Amino acid sequence: MNLATQLLEIEGLGARWSLGDYESELNNPDSRSYFYRGDQGELRGFVLFREFPDGLEIMNLAVRFKGQGWGRHLFMGYLESLKNNDLVIKPLELRLEVDAENAAAIALYKKSGFEEVFRRPKYYKNGSDALLMKLIIK
Repeated sequence: MNLATQLLEIEGLGARWSLGDYESELNNPDSRSYFYRGDQGELRGFVLFREFPDGLEIMNLAVRFKGQGWGRHLFMGYLESLKNNDLVIKPLELRLEVDAENAAAIALYKKSGFEEVFRRPKYYKNGSDALLMKLIIK
């Protein structure tokens, strides 16, 4: 099974991205990935992000099973990797977009220090708003 298929499988039912979206993102030269693997090496989750001259933007993040703390472990591990990487120029602006109805994700992001900077009304197909959030890593 190729990596794009594995990522789509992790996102599961209701996925916002198609297989083609994953393939395109993985082939984008500015795209980077961070993977969360279990004790047996199984892929439990991922962060896909892009480098821009003024910072990083998280493009997609998902875990295989929700409600088990894997999302928090994945996200905190990702943030720590950025904070502790001497090759990352700081201060660094990290941006993301989240569905305004995704209370669990928003709580995690706010607990991690992200702040809401903009709201896109009725952005998603289901009519919900998108929140744009950012964090400055020093």
